[in-house]
Amino acid sequence: MAQKVMEHVNQLELQGKFKESAAELTTALTNTGMPESERKQLEFELDRLARIKKDFPYTKEALFTELKGSVKDLSGEEFDRWISEGRFDSREIDGEHYFMGSSVSNLFFRHPELNSRRTPPKETAAFEKFIWETCTAIRKTATAERKTYVLPKRFHVTMTVSAKPTAAPPGETIRGWLPIPRTYPFQGEFELISTSSKVLHQDDPLSPIRALTLEQKAKKNEPTEFKIEYNYTIHGVSFAINPAEVRPCDSNDAALKPFLNEAPHVVFTPEIRELSRKIAGDEQNPYLKAKKFYDWALTPAAQKLSYESKSSFQLPSNVSTPVSPLSPRPADIKLIDYNFAKYGSSAERKRLLEKWDKEVGGGATTK
Repeated sequence: MAQKVMEHVNQLELQGKFKESAAELTTALTNTGMPESERKQLEFELDRLARIKKDFPYTKEALFTELKGSVKDLSGEEFDRWISEGRFDSREIDGEHYFMGSSVSNLFFRHPELNSRRTPPKETAAFEKFIWETCTAIRKTATAERKTYVLPKRFHVTMTVSAKPTAAPPGETIRGWLPIPRTYPFQGEFELISTSSKVLHQDDPLSPIRALTLEQKAKKNEPTEFKIEYNYTIHGVSFAINPAEVRPCDSNDAALKPFLNEAPHVVFTPEIRELSRKIAGDEQNPYLKAKKFYDWALTPAAQKLSYESKSSFQLPSNVSTPVSPLSPRPADIKLIDYNFAKYGSSAERKRLLEKWDKEVGGGATTK
């Protein structure tokens, strides 16, 4: 039964009839005699439809408004031309054309020639250089100290989440779940400093979606604000692995099953299995076998797949890989000369923050 429902629902989705698809799934789920596996499949499809609608939130008018704030001198005629050229990902949903939530950022990513019109301008080269230098420092320190977790940093976080005044009638209780760092070998020492209201619940440190639960009464014509402040520590991570010491995992281990089985977005097709056998070859060492897959992912044969499928327009890391004409051109990117040695140091950062607090911010906190 579920298979027939799925086939019909998929056809309705392709036709843009999301309400009909959701209604048919909801009706099918009222069948109390349905096997649990089929029920979960239909529930997943119902949730997927809802998520697709959230991924495409913009009407044509709403997208134009967003773009007007990001593209200098954008006209309606130019916007219409961009739509006809297919510059934005869109879906037909219940009789209306909707555009993807990342349409604005994707526009600049796919058409870097528009960066000169971007408001405000966005420069990423300095940040990417900083990331590279940080990774290099982690690797060097881990090698020198013969440790996996190095260079700890303490972060101070202030998080604010607000519900609109119309979210609930005055006097109604609004409950908020605010994410907080879970405990990992490289991350911990969580210290809750303050909250805007009493904490109803705090998830276990190892919870994969760890959060604080707060609640407050909605006030008339006022947003309901949830605010937390905390500290935590995170380390840089670098593993020094000796292949000779690596052993295969136990595929029957219940704890590993979720990571070894198929999932909604991971399907072991015959083509995938054949490609896996080809990449692994005769290698028996589990570490070296895994490395083969990483090495393959860096080859032109692997990196051109996203380009050929038109699913990604990023620049490949392998310079021998064909580049999509929609990808940004490095030669067109203007870089700034930034002194990372000076302004990236902890001492200089501390000095500048203290100067800001004293002269400008009046005790401003980094969010």
